[in-house]
Amino acid sequence: MSDRKTSNPPENALMGPIAQRLIEYVEVAAIAILLAFFLRTFVVQAFMIPTGSMETTLLRGDHILVNRMIYNTEGLGPLKWILPVRDPEQLDIMVFKNPTKLQQDYIKRMVGMPGTTIECSAKRLSIDGKEAVYGFERHASPWVIPRERNQRDTFGPVHVPEGNYFMMGDNRDNSLDSRYWGPLDSDFVKGRAFLIYFSWMPFQVAFEDKTESEKPHSLAELVWFNITHLGERLRLNRMLNIIR
Repeated sequence: MSDRKTSNPPENALMGPIAQRLIEYVEVAAIAILLAFFLRTFVVQAFMIPTGSMETTLLRGDHILVNRMIYNTEGLGPLKWILPVRDPEQLDIMVFKNPTKLQQDYIKRMVGMPGTTIECSAKRLSIDGKEAVYGFERHASPWVIPRERNQRDTFGPVHVPEGNYFMMGDNRDNSLDSRYWGPLDSDFVKGRAFLIYFSWMPFQVAFEDKTESEKPHSLAELVWFNITHLGERLRLNRMLNIIR
């Protein structure tokens, strides 16, 4: 008998070069997908602004990035002071689940911290009895709606419970917010908006001040409109702006 030992060929030697390359691509793709899922779920997520409730801080067609990690301070221990996380602060712009329709995401500014009392009289907002006037606040309508008809301009006082925030849109006359559905439970908060990375004016905004004859009525006219109004629709001055 021979003393020579036979050894099995390595597993990858049994596969051809095409199969090996295919497996490598699948592995890389799987890692990329898992990484993207992790980043989107826990670190950063992209959103597009569909309404004018935050004008003029955020415009319809702004594409923003939201820091989903910043408020995750629970259970970190001493790491809380090392990682880029913190507790919510007054006037943070937050993305959150709509408390009346959880499948929808909203974006508003937090004007009331837990424990504060919010009140508004004829569009004049007060926090803990002190009038709060901000440069970002917009009132598009000159009319004041009486309290008995609507809580848009006069409401409260509302005490914000622990674990809740009072949210309002910067465009005060055109925002569905805590004035209508009450303080927001912190469990619905997704993160803090921090950057506009792209901005493209939607069609409905581009055509708001156009007459019927100026609007495109065919594909060719639409293409020509985009070419001639590219500088207007592509809002370069908003790109890479920090959101405050």
